[in-house]
Amino acid sequence: MFNATESHRSEYDRLKLWLVRVTLLLSWGTFALCWWVYGLNVAVSYLLGAMVGLIYLRLLARSVGNLGVAGRTPFVSSRLLLVVALFILVVRWPSLQLLPAILGFLTYKLTILLYTIQTTLGGGQQQSGGTPIQHQPPQPAADKPLTPAAGNVLGELARLRAEHHLGDEG
Repeated sequence: MFNATESHRSEYDRLKLWLVRVTLLLSWGTFALCWWVYGLNVAVSYLLGAMVGLIYLRLLARSVGNLGVAGRTPFVSSRLLLVVALFILVVRWPSLQLLPAILGFLTYKLTILLYTIQTTLGGGQQQSGGTPIQHQPPQPAADKPLTPAAGNVLGELARLRAEHHLGDEG
């Protein structure tokens, strides 16, 4: 029973780490492209939004991780304040631009979309040698049918966290 709980926990942690890494990779790549095509002001605006989006993703993962923990409630207002602070900073700072900052903030959504597409199309397939495909997001096991929650990253995180807690109690 302990190994199953540990396995779910590590799968949950691997998914969070994959989301952060891919978001960082997309953010830096898009920052460089924006700098090359549009100039430094647009690129910095994009990067600021992307970094706020990354912090937002981490706070979101933390609140999903706290689901079901006695005495802890998801604290939504800190995530909302983060977005409001981004808007205020961009509006107040003359060299920053709003649209690139918003698009930068939404970069984490692109990562979630990539995970959803990969999970849906990949279905947890493995290479012929039986080892997991390198640099791929954590996939549901191939013998388990995909559930509607598997297409939703937050649902998948909540499911993994719930299985982790059920393993602790049993």
